[in-house]
Amino acid sequence: MNQKENAYPEIQKDVTSTDLILKDLIWTEEKIKQKSAQWFFELEPLCKTDLEIKLARALTNQQAIQCNHAETIKFQDELIAKMLESYDKLFCAYNDLCRANDENKRVLVDIGGVVDKRFNEIISRIDVAGL
Repeated sequence: MNQKENAYPEIQKDVTSTDLILKDLIWTEEKIKQKSAQWFFELEPLCKTDLEIKLARALTNQQAIQCNHAETIKFQDELIAKMLESYDKLFCAYNDLCRANDENKRVLVDIGGVVDKRFNEIISRIDVAGL
């Protein structure tokens, strides 16, 4: 690997990191069912009618699903933040490349000016020598 390919290893590492993507989710389908059943078990003794039991079951199911949604949204926000961070690093690297390219162009113009000056001096000396 040459020096240019390894110029920004910390940026390359962050951009290609999959740690966040491979994170284990807490609220899996089994966990949703388990927590829903646990919460319903806690509410069931307080229910006196069939309607209250049905409402308690629906409420605990919806609460467990809501926990899954909250975790998913948090996970999505983390991914967006990671993507924005990677974008910022990529943008900084792009700006560095643009600066290097501009400097390269300036050096080429400076070299061209020196070459033109030397070439004109040579032509003047040839003319003075009468060749």
